[in-house]
Amino acid sequence: MLLGTVAGYVSMVPYMMKEVHQLATSLIGIGVLFPGTVSVVLFGIIGGILVDKSGTAFTMLLGLCMIGTSFLIVSLFPDQTPWLVSGTMVLTFGGLSFVKTVISASVAGALSTEESGSGMGLLNFACFLAEGIGVATVGGLMTKPWLASPLLPTVTKANAFHYSNLVLIFIAALVIGGLGFLYAYGSRKIMHNLSFYLASLF
Repeated sequence: MLLGTVAGYVSMVPYMMKEVHQLATSLIGIGVLFPGTVSVVLFGIIGGILVDKSGTAFTMLLGLCMIGTSFLIVSLFPDQTPWLVSGTMVLTFGGLSFVKTVISASVAGALSTEESGSGMGLLNFACFLAEGIGVATVGGLMTKPWLASPLLPTVTKANAFHYSNLVLIFIAALVIGGLGFLYAYGSRKIMHNLSFYLASLF
């Protein structure tokens, strides 16, 4: 759910930039999406360090908070300057790097030596499948007229209502996916890891 939600959001952004801000396709790729994609390299390294030092629970929650913050900003101000969306894409891709790092580390740690090849291959297949389903789902939601209703007072342009409301759905899916992680990983273990991390800071 987490990977599909982010993949669907990323596939929606070019349509939003085109319809709401009338940006050229080349400018969308270079100015809006490129900074986020470049940040993946840096955040991937940081994510690996965080997993080793602070644990998977803290890294996952940090990644979810980064993605949720970017979603919230875009849902509130989709019709403001497009460079605001460009800035939030760094948070989105950075949070996604953390989430993917945690998923890969968790699966690799749960597999025996004999299972590592097929297990990681199955993980890659599941990730691609999830992202494809997310993109297809968002493509279907973008055609629904009931989403084009003014819900948030900060959104003033009528052609931005649809995208703002769609991002609210992304936030709900992110919360559900995060709660699923908490349930699967174990809230007690997460609280233990967070307490250990906070104690290490002081």
